[in-house]
Amino acid sequence: MGFCLLVWLLRKGIRTFDGMYFLLYVAWYGLGRGWIEGLRTDSLYFFSTGIRTSQMVALLSCVVAVVLLLCKMRTHPSPEALYVNRKKRMEHTGEEN
Repeated sequence: MGFCLLVWLLRKGIRTFDGMYFLLYVAWYGLGRGWIEGLRTDSLYFFSTGIRTSQMVALLSCVVAVVLLLCKMRTHPSPEALYVNRKKRMEHTGEEN
């Protein structure tokens, strides 16, 4: 489901900054992995708490990815700032870095 969502976004051309799809994938993967780790019976618990270590790492990666996504989206970079657009412009004009 997450892969289909990312492909759909890619085909729609929705992209506000470099690395956006990677952060979306990490958030989606962390959420799914956190849920799957909750189903396991052979888990390593974080010290004496009832929290599974793998579940905590997965959910933490999801939270960090979402925070980074929100911080990067607030800056609203222009489409010209994207690497792919800079590269196309350099190829078109014949510029070197």
